[in-house]
Amino acid sequence: MEMLQLEAKKRDKVGKTATMQLRQDGFLPGVLYGHGAENLHLALPEAEMMAFFRQRGRILDLQVEGQNERAIVKDIQYDAMGNEIIHLDLLRIRLDEVISVSVPVKIVGTAPGVEEGGIQEVLRNEIQVKCLPTVIPAAIEVDVSELGVQQALHLSDVTLPEGVELDDEPEYTVVSIVLKAAEPEPEAEVAEEGEEGAAEGEEPKEGEEPAEGDKPDAGKDDKGGKSE
Repeated sequence: MEMLQLEAKKRDKVGKTATMQLRQDGFLPGVLYGHGAENLHLALPEAEMMAFFRQRGRILDLQVEGQNERAIVKDIQYDAMGNEIIHLDLLRIRLDEVISVSVPVKIVGTAPGVEEGGIQEVLRNEIQVKCLPTVIPAAIEVDVSELGVQQALHLSDVTLPEGVELDDEPEYTVVSIVLKAAEPEPEAEVAEEGEEGAAEGEEPKEGEEPAEGDKPDAGKDDKGGKSE
């Protein structure tokens, strides 16, 4: 794996104000730690670091005021909107020492279950593995081409590259194909209207007073003549 060589500066000032000024000057704040050595607060050139991330780089070969340090990016902190990097955590490494790292998942293939109407759910976007820094994969492929409806792939099913071992729980689900939720049926409005209509035309029961509109006109007999 290629290493990015760049010069980093030590920074003496920390805190929100110093960090904002650093970013305005085109640098990212970070801290380098590990291997029992002192923590170094660094200023890293933003343009070079962003190119490093776009190329999915893994190892940094840092020159810090004449001192050589090799490191990986252990954590990235973003602003509240999740758009801009505000801080980096860097871990010192040795090229001959196995380390534990998170590697992104890359889904490949088309699941038959999706073609049958299922929904593909990716439950883990990264997999924790351990390996030498020089063989850290850019991504781990997860093949879903044989995954049917209501089937899932677990970490134990994933094929890892040579020299890479799983450093996570094997039973964790990576991706599954689930059924779509059934849509609720529309209410039977027509049936309700029919029931109301039947109620309107219903004859009054024996012993009940007829409704006002159903009463015969006053002053008339059964034959329609006037009563005496």
